[in-house]
Amino acid sequence: MEAPRELPCPRCGTPLDTETAASHYGSRVEVERCAGCGGVFTSWGRILALSPQLVADWEERIALDPAVPGGLVRASLPCPACGRALAKVTGATLPRTLKVPDDVELHVCDKGDGFWIEAETLTRFKHAQSSHLARKRESYVEELEAKVTRQRAKAAALGFDRATPVRRAYSSAVVFLLFLVFAAILGTTLLRSYLP
Repeated sequence: MEAPRELPCPRCGTPLDTETAASHYGSRVEVERCAGCGGVFTSWGRILALSPQLVADWEERIALDPAVPGGLVRASLPCPACGRALAKVTGATLPRTLKVPDDVELHVCDKGDGFWIEAETLTRFKHAQSSHLARKRESYVEELEAKVTRQRAKAAALGFDRATPVRRAYSSAVVFLLFLVFAAILGTTLLRSYLP
């Protein structure tokens, strides 16, 4: 059986390490990551799933490491898997449904081997993704609160406000107690009439 081939970093040439990383949703995903420049080569779904905190930790490690090569620029980056030139795309050219900011630059293999995203770009993207999810969550909560308010207004208009069940229970308890008192009086009266 053939040993897995090491993929070279398209930016600095360092062999990519396969890392199991924390995902946004609590599970784990495998990505090919460069220990040198911090770039990531993986599928689009895995880029989306990466935890923003993990990406921030990666960026911090790179910032603290003096051995990280900087300023290395190539006209076109080769795909780590097949060696073909990666196509450069920006968030502005991608479908809006992907929620990629316009200034985020990705490199994609036209053969479908994966995406290359630079470390600082990944950080910006994950920050934008987290902000988008937070806004979505807030709008969902506001929508639910509005729905509850509308339902309560409808219930109040029909006479089913929150106090109605309590009043009904209280009224039922009073009627039951009156029944018990009446039964006790009637029972006592009947006993007296039958006893000598």
